[in-house]
Amino acid sequence: MLNVESLQQSYVLCSHSFKCFMKHVIFLTLFYLLFSFLSCKKSNECVSAEITKKVINCFDTVWAVKLDKEIYAADSIPLAYQQERLKVCIVYTLYYDPHMCPCCGGTYADIISIKKLE
Repeated sequence: MLNVESLQQSYVLCSHSFKCFMKHVIFLTLFYLLFSFLSCKKSNECVSAEITKKVINCFDTVWAVKLDKEIYAADSIPLAYQQERLKVCIVYTLYYDPHMCPCCGGTYADIISIKKLE
């Protein structure tokens, strides 16, 4: 059976103890940092993609990568890979480009490594 009196005493002892308070703060901080680190871990495995062109700036076309159903403009595609419908395997990161003009900006892909698929 739950003893309410003992719970109240332990709470009072802990709530008035700076050492106990700091243990809780440190535990929660370490838990938060560990969770943040694990959620930001990036994979270095290549993902299959297709090289294509995408219209940006309302009229300009740039080389882009098609991942599943999304197409991301990519400034870092090497010249040797700038071929329409070329199947490649890429390691990439996505970043948001906040240009302040109509039809500009959006999410871009930064190609870290690329290789041709057979």
